Formats: sequence, C-alpha cells, structure tokens
Amino acid sequence: MDRQKAIQAFENYTSHYDTTDIKIKLKIDHTYHVADIAERIGESIGADKTFCWFLGLLHHIGVIPHMH
Repeated sequence: MDRQKAIQAFENYTSHYDTTDIKIKLKIDHTYHVADIAERIGESIGADKTFCWFLGLLHHIGVIPHMH
C-alpha cells in the first residue's frame, strides 16, 4: 500500500472543495488525525499499521460533499 499515493488521491479528492470553509478544513484535518490514531492502534495490537492508517484515511470518504 503506497501512503503517498493515498495522500495524493485524498488531496485530489478534497481539492474540489472550498478548503477555506472551516467545516471542510476541519473535516480534512480530522481525517488525517483519525488516520494517525488508527495507525497507532493498529501497531499496538499487532495489526498492519499501514493498512489501519489507510482505513482511517477512508473512514469519512463521501462525507465532505455533504458539508456544504
């Protein structure tokens, strides 16, 4: 799993939204924060931490368009 490709894809996805809108910005920041927490949880339980990070990144996919 390529983390840089996932980040680039997420940035491409979010680039279509007004990132100066605080609701959008908070959702993006929250997504990265959850990905980092998911990675730490995965590592602590012996799971694939990269896969857990990826799941965290995707946990709200599709929610951002509804923030308008």
